[in-house]
Amino acid sequence: MHSRLLLVPCLVALAACALPPESTPENECGEEQCVAIGESQQVFADFAVTPLDLLEDSRCPVDAQCVWAGRVRLRVQLDLGHESIEAQIDSSEPMRINGGFLSMNLVLPEPRRRETPPDKGEYRFNFTFAPDVMGQPPAS
Repeated sequence: MHSRLLLVPCLVALAACALPPESTPENECGEEQCVAIGESQQVFADFAVTPLDLLEDSRCPVDAQCVWAGRVRLRVQLDLGHESIEAQIDSSEPMRINGGFLSMNLVLPEPRRRETPPDKGEYRFNFTFAPDVMGQPPAS
């Protein structure tokens, strides 16, 4: 009887270890550096991007059929080394700036059901910068 009482807590502890980690924007970023609103990401030598505000998230929710995929628009601060400016960036197209193209590479969390939109604090973003070597935006 005494050995059975010890077995129950051990099984409970093992079961807890076997559960998959909770899916959060922070651990969904994988190898990418993700930043929240108010955090900066260095995208090139003297070039950093800081999301300031979420202006739009019109991405198609998982429980809907949409005629277009939607987009995410942000108000961002761009620190270019010699100056800082505010701008708007759109996930659907690269922004030409500082001799290249800035893109919103990743937006988390993925679109949810229509009745449960994410809070602004849950969002994570990843940006990429590609120098303009041919006069064309990088292929997606």
